[in-house]
Amino acid sequence: MIKKEDKYILLGKRIKEERKKANLTQEKFAEKINIGYKFLGNIERGEGVPSLETLIKIVEVLDISYDSLLAYNKKESSKTLMQIQHLLSDLSDKRLKEMLIAIKAIKNLIK
Repeated sequence: MIKKEDKYILLGKRIKEERKKANLTQEKFAEKINIGYKFLGNIERGEGVPSLETLIKIVEVLDISYDSLLAYNKKESSKTLMQIQHLLSDLSDKRLKEMLIAIKAIKNLIK
């Protein structure tokens, strides 16, 4: 489970990523969502937390869905799973079964 502080950092990264895709400076974007650019910088670094009202404005101005903004966990998981799949792609079926057993054992240890 992701810690609350890490969730804010990931949310901030997603906001920054989407803002840059929209070719908006921090100053221009902050103006559009009615907050100060310094506070926007805090949000993008995970040091500030946007209010619900600000979050709504962010989604509207960037013209994105809420779930795409908040799907940081899925995006990171997908990237990690792809890396794991790449590492295992050249193994035989026998070795894959052995890896599955090892992964299950490790998962039980870290619970």
